[in-house]
Amino acid sequence: MTYPLPLYTFRANLNPETLVRQATLHIEGMNCGHCLNAVNRALSSVPGVSIDAVRIGRADVSYDETTATASDLEKAVVEAGYRATVQP
Repeated sequence: MTYPLPLYTFRANLNPETLVRQATLHIEGMNCGHCLNAVNRALSSVPGVSIDAVRIGRADVSYDETTATASDLEKAVVEAGYRATVQP
């Protein structure tokens, strides 16, 4: 089964002097538009995170290492009710 291109794309203004790292989160338990919204909101709540794309089962983000960690990303998604693993 193939999924459409990203349904949500958001790019916040990150300070160019920060240490920005990109990561992909593999997310289990997503299967609908509500899930996409929930994950998008959860990741948006983490300071220093810029969401590149959220799809069913996956989220691509950039984050400021001085403000957020990969663990913070996983924690936000888990608190939204899903299982997440960050792949750098």
